[in-house]
Amino acid sequence: MLKERAIVITLDALDAIITDYHWMVNAINEMRAEMVVGAKTAQDSYSWLKN
Repeated sequence: MLKERAIVITLDALDAIITDYHWMVNAINEMRAEMVVGAKTAQDSYSWLKN
């Protein structure tokens, strides 16, 4: 059976975790936005070639 153990996180470590999390979320959102723009550009290019 596993023993329960307490995890102690300092305020500095917690702040770093939160900052890293926010940075990661912002980076993902920026990549998603770039993918949407890229997909729209590709779709427009395909439409232009098709006509």
